[in-house]
Amino acid sequence: AGGGSGGTGGSSGKGGGKGAATTAAVASTAPLEELMPPTAVEGREFLDTEYLVTSVVIVPKQLEEKWLGSYATIASDLVKEAPSVSCSPAVPGSTSKLYAEGETAVYAVTLLKGSQHAGAYEDGGDVFRPGQFVDFVQAYSAAAKDLGFVVRPFAYDAEAVAKSAREKEDLAQEVERLHSAITRWCKAHFAEAFVAWMHLKVIRAFVESVLRYGLPVDFVTAILVPNKNRELHLQRDLDKMFKHLKSANLGGPLDDAAGAADKKEGEKDYHPYVLQKSHATSI
Repeated sequence: AGGGSGGTGGSSGKGGGKGAATTAAVASTAPLEELMPPTAVEGREFLDTEYLVTSVVIVPKQLEEKWLGSYATIASDLVKEAPSVSCSPAVPGSTSKLYAEGETAVYAVTLLKGSQHAGAYEDGGDVFRPGQFVDFVQAYSAAAKDLGFVVRPFAYDAEAVAKSAREKEDLAQEVERLHSAITRWCKAHFAEAFVAWMHLKVIRAFVESVLRYGLPVDFVTAILVPNKNRELHLQRDLDKMFKHLKSANLGGPLDDAAGAADKKEGEKDYHPYVLQKSHATSI
């Protein structure tokens, strides 16, 4: 009996790109220092007075026009100017874009903080009911959320941003140093590791060939390197070339589509020769 054992090799490239998209779900909880560079807030005035406060709003890019056209009318029944007149706590003309990346934009908007309702005596005049503060920012945030906007308080630590930038730069240098070291190590040891790996492949092919074809040893071992995208064609040609070695208990001819469909589970990857695949990936 005679047979062939072959190894197939191939190569593949590795590439990638840095994704810049930041989803609104992540932006709604991530620290502002991670969402915006220091230049996004430099030279801008952020209010936090007795009556006014500047908040930031996370706006999906597809809703930017909607935000610009509606921010001054959100929660328009919240601020009561008169019994029959009300308006939104957002100051008209106060919104501006701070930063945009991927599918998310960050806007600033100035809001009225709230209104203090005066206290009063209950009916009878003996019990005084203290006044209450109505929080406009919280109510505005809830109304904006229903429209797809996330309103967040402005909290930006410039020192933390600078520290984070320094740490990232240090880490980048460390990564470059380690990458150079591991590259040199791999180049020095690749040949030895590859030789050992191929020895294991040959030993495995030899053992499986003996178990399949028996003694005395009468088989040939060869290494076959198919052209790109031709591995399946090579495998089919080998199946046809050595189909005379196929065991009788594995069905009819290899070209019989009906017979192939009736193969038992576990036999679908069977070949009449011993096959050891070795895929080498280029980096």
